[in-house]
Amino acid sequence: MTNLQKISRSRQSARSSILRELSKDKWSPSLISMIVSKVEEPKTYKTYEIDYLTSVAADLFEINKHLMVSKSRLREVVMARNICMLYLRNYTHLSYKTIGEVFDKNHTTVIYSCKRCMMDIEINYAGLKDKYNILLEKMEEA
Repeated sequence: MTNLQKISRSRQSARSSILRELSKDKWSPSLISMIVSKVEEPKTYKTYEIDYLTSVAADLFEINKHLMVSKSRLREVVMARNICMLYLRNYTHLSYKTIGEVFDKNHTTVIYSCKRCMMDIEINYAGLKDKYNILLEKMEEA
């Protein structure tokens, strides 16, 4: 079971426990279902979507996709990894901790990586702004 599957299951169990608690107070089933339906499910990313994201980033930076989860500190690998972390933080409801688990990094590393990547995009360091825009376009197409 992957980390993302564990997170999805924990959200499902939280929703189930909310339903149990509401039913104890003798609320009508229609009211309970209305309340639960109003609670938004956060957008979760499946493993294959993260695989696609890392594949796109690896192609943009011309590196092997498997280097994204390695301890490599080569500039291209770090920039590709950072751009993926920034994308996941900005376009999903994944926490820093969860993103760190995907890339086998600490949550503080993810925070630093996202801040650093935003600064690099702002000054267009090594054409990062263009690559990030290409990544956004390809992810929208998928």
